[in-house]
Amino acid sequence: MPAAKLKRGGDPLSGYRLTELWRFPVKSLRGARFAALKVGPRGFVHDREWMVVDAAGRFLTQRQQARMALVDTSVASGML
Repeated sequence: MPAAKLKRGGDPLSGYRLTELWRFPVKSLRGARFAALKVGPRGFVHDREWMVVDAAGRFLTQRQQARMALVDTSVASGML
């Protein structure tokens, strides 16, 4: 799921409308929906800021480990 979901309005001149905000602090782990998010120089603050790596330092994804989608995360005071 993308971090922000846009829907096209019926009128071609109306542009897009933001309908959902999602943040995924750890790449490939479960995200959370928000009513508002802070935006920094590289996008939503704490979005995909961390990743899970194996013993060799290679990052893991849901393509390799589908169960990663079940892991919840939270960020408080800038810490995971």
